[in-house]
Amino acid sequence: MRATVYRSSQLRHLRTLTSSLGALHSANRYSVPEMSHALYLADGPDQAMRESTRAYQNDFGANAIVPAYAIFPVTVDLEKVLDLTDESTQDALETTLMELTGDWRAAYRAWEKNGRTRVVTQELGRAAFEGKWEAVKYPSAYNAERWNLVVFSENTRIAVQANLPDPVLQAMMHLNSLPQ
Repeated sequence: MRATVYRSSQLRHLRTLTSSLGALHSANRYSVPEMSHALYLADGPDQAMRESTRAYQNDFGANAIVPAYAIFPVTVDLEKVLDLTDESTQDALETTLMELTGDWRAAYRAWEKNGRTRVVTQELGRAAFEGKWEAVKYPSAYNAERWNLVVFSENTRIAVQANLPDPVLQAMMHLNSLPQ
């Protein structure tokens, strides 16, 4: 799969805009803490923004003021992508569109509380990661006609390249030269 996809990140993370470190330390739809340096991407800039701000709006209300975000293109060149947008793949894995697009956060909270609730997307993500898949292409929870991509950095050969304009790269270099 060779494509230009998009990433959205809060500007407060400008120092590490292209980093996947945040995903390593948090629970996400297809990854659990300490599993992978996962890079979450979307099929378009509008989709990237929708995906990254929806949880914020869910937590703080639809009228919440959303923090400033940077949206930028990322070129991927991947060979081994698990395509969960394909219905035959869903059938083979005995999953459904509802499981893939449902409220994984509620399932994760229930799992944290009782340890018995399944988080199907995280199980699929872990299996893909452990099976050395480079990425999982999955349907958007907000628009089933759209898709997202999670890239497992540890499983890729230099296959992801952020296309940042020079002023952004210069700002990142400047910030990284400052004491923290």
